[in-house]
Amino acid sequence: MKNIYLLPTCLLFFNSFAADQAAAQCPPGNLTLSNQADVDNLVSAYPNCTELPGDLTIISSFNNNITNLTPLSQITVVAGKISIPQILNDLPLDGLENIQSAKSLIIGSESSSPQLWYATLAALGNISGHLDSLFIGNMNTENLETNFPNITSIGYLRIARNPNITSIPSFPALVTVQDITVSNCQALEHLILPETIDVIDFPDEVPIFPFNSGIYIQSNPALQTITCNANLIKLHDFLVIGNDELETIAGFQSLDSIRNQFGLSGKIPTIFDSFHNLSYIRSASLTLDAEGITEPFAEMYISVGENASTVEIGNGGLSIGANMVSTLWITGPVISSVGNVQLSGPFQTLNGLGYLQELGGHYSFNCPNLTQLPNSPQLSVISGDLAFFGSQNSLINFEGLNGLSSIQGDFRFGSSSQSANYALQSLNGLEMLTEIGGALGFRNLPALFDVQALENLTTVGGELNLSNLPMLANDGVSLPNFTSSGGIRIVNTAFTEIPEMPVFTSLNGDLFIDNNPLLSEIDFNEALAFSGQFTLTNNPEMSSCNSPSVCMLIDLSSADVIENNGTNCNSLDEVLAGCIVSTNNVELSDWNCFQSQPGELTISSDRALSQARIILYDLQGKRQLELQLYINSGNNTFSIPKLASGVYLLQINIGSQSMSEKIWLQ
Repeated sequence: MKNIYLLPTCLLFFNSFAADQAAAQCPPGNLTLSNQADVDNLVSAYPNCTELPGDLTIISSFNNNITNLTPLSQITVVAGKISIPQILNDLPLDGLENIQSAKSLIIGSESSSPQLWYATLAALGNISGHLDSLFIGNMNTENLETNFPNITSIGYLRIARNPNITSIPSFPALVTVQDITVSNCQALEHLILPETIDVIDFPDEVPIFPFNSGIYIQSNPALQTITCNANLIKLHDFLVIGNDELETIAGFQSLDSIRNQFGLSGKIPTIFDSFHNLSYIRSASLTLDAEGITEPFAEMYISVGENASTVEIGNGGLSIGANMVSTLWITGPVISSVGNVQLSGPFQTLNGLGYLQELGGHYSFNCPNLTQLPNSPQLSVISGDLAFFGSQNSLINFEGLNGLSSIQGDFRFGSSSQSANYALQSLNGLEMLTEIGGALGFRNLPALFDVQALENLTTVGGELNLSNLPMLANDGVSLPNFTSSGGIRIVNTAFTEIPEMPVFTSLNGDLFIDNNPLLSEIDFNEALAFSGQFTLTNNPEMSSCNSPSVCMLIDLSSADVIENNGTNCNSLDEVLAGCIVSTNNVELSDWNCFQSQPGELTISSDRALSQARIILYDLQGKRQLELQLYINSGNNTFSIPKLASGVYLLQINIGSQSMSEKIWLQ
């Protein structure tokens, strides 16, 4: 029985011994060779070493040149990565030709400084199978003189900062690659991507971020053509930008979705011709560079998704820039964008976006020569802002947005600087608009005379800003259903009176009225709830400030400003005096007010006065009390806070009628 177990025990011991001996044939861990002595000593110390268990780093400097790598010809496998970050002489890589397997291959440096390396990579062409990453960077050689016929898959393939190369290696056996980057190769004119690749597409349940999976071809100033003969259907990213001379992209006709970023720029519009079948783009940025446009009024056709039934843009949004193009055509059926849609360029005409139904972000324009907005009759809701930047000097109205009913963010048109937008005359096209969730602002528009298209507007959540609109008069304004806003700013208009807003009952911010040369009357709904800062300045025709509308606005705290208006409206004191003497403007009934005891006031009336708004001012004009209550016939007693003894002004507002009386409190 003992002999039965002896043989397996001996075999176990022998196998363990053999494994230890095999491991001892090579140095343990990672290996760095930084001078010629390191190379020679490896061979003498480990003459039978063929499979390195860790990384292999070969680095040379001015003081420690490596002149000969042929002693490494016995190495066939590197379990870790091969890294050759810096070679400062023309060292050939002969001696590495027998390496058939490695985890990664890093040739050159990730830094931007040149490595002064003119060597070629032919000796590395026998590496086969999978590489986590393959990087070739900062080489000054014109020809890499190598292909990789046996590599079947790569995680990250990056060729960057090689100023003199005219082509990249070929990968005839390559099947999958997660990421292809070709950037900052100044002499590269024609780029042929591997023919058999299938860029890895992660399952839907895996979040897109933080993965960088796709094709990135950036900042190659001489690049003219990109060719891909692979049958790519889906990509995470496609970023081809900053290649100033790019004229042709071919081979992406099967691509139907880009799950993250789509960025494309080039020299002529035909670069878009390979993307007719795209139906989904998470984030798109399409730019036609100004350089190379020979005709400053050329037409540009963006036919992304032209053959698809619908094109959806994800939450990254769509950004289109077209420098020196006068007519822009968007021929794909874009029906929705979860993110922003941004259009910029000097084009005069923009055709397309007629299928647009949903816009989940901002809709913004920076198009100084655009004469009419793109016609999008099915677009009803903009979930973000509708904004116009810069000088929009040719747009005369908002035709094209005729179906728009809701802007959930801000609506701003006009420049915030001194430059004006000279063409806009009316807001025609916005007749269906009922809701603005944020601010509503029109500024520096010298030709705007008609905003009647906003007559159905019922809600403005932010500030209403009408500034520097010298042609806008009362007959061009109708806001009958406008109930509230987050503030009002009226500056330099042709108003003779504040436009009638009979149902306007809530002002949740400041009221700023300045420099309106014809303004003579302010008439708000006297039920208006307002507690912000009131500014009334530089309105020379405004000489009657003791109306109930003005008096009710004044809470003469230090923040309120009234000055440089007409007679009787030049200071807070003048206005307050007018409000105090303007008592009993309508004889409603016989009534009086007295202090029944400290902390109580009594109003005696011969009949019921329904609901009244009662305000108590001190003689400095500061509001001390405001109540809403019913005045019944007889005595009506209510509590007041403890106040200093003295004379006060009690004002009672009932509907459009007002009564005031001085009382003594002690």
